[in-house]
Amino acid sequence: MLQPVIHSTRALDAYAAGAWLPQLPQNFRDDAGRLMASVQKTVETLDEKLAELAQRSTTDALTGARNRRWLDEVSEPMMAEALSDGKGCGALVIDIDRFKQLNDTYGHALGDHILVVVGNGLREAVGADGEVVRLGGDEFAILLPGAAGADGVSAAAERVRQHVRQAVRRMPRDAQVTISVGGAWRRGGGTFNDLYHRADAQLYEAKRVGRDTALCA
Repeated sequence: MLQPVIHSTRALDAYAAGAWLPQLPQNFRDDAGRLMASVQKTVETLDEKLAELAQRSTTDALTGARNRRWLDEVSEPMMAEALSDGKGCGALVIDIDRFKQLNDTYGHALGDHILVVVGNGLREAVGADGEVVRLGGDEFAILLPGAAGADGVSAAAERVRQHVRQAVRRMPRDAQVTISVGGAWRRGGGTFNDLYHRADAQLYEAKRVGRDTALCA
């Protein structure tokens, strides 16, 4: 009677300490076995709910992209890992051109639809090579850990711009939806904030020279 309880207590303590899903003994045909089966089912359900909550807390509800909370938690360690492996790290910052004007002209329903379509287009453009983040409003960012140099970031920026052009082709004809992209790459030293601000400066330059442009440093 005591042995399965002791084993289960240890398994649950390990789960609480390291979040490893326990496998409780359930092969006992007595009250202890039934108790362990019930506890196992409860823990598995709880674990699924916690994973779902964690996913929701780091996901933008509208576009399905990562959110700023995820970026704040992951960007620095992700960049540090890429640099420690001898790889570079790139970042893109993206704005939808004249988004406020689009919202004012066509309404927020179409504005939300544009955000969804652009978010999908960004994810399709970078695939497994990057993580798309919605920073807020019409601003997105893309992390490119392991990017192949400044040329690789420039190529990704232009691919993103062109891909979004195709993704929005079904919008109303007079709703011209384009994006401006700024990019930067770093191989050693510095922080993600440094990289982000360099990419952001390129974004402002892209908008200054006429929008619908991708510029990288």
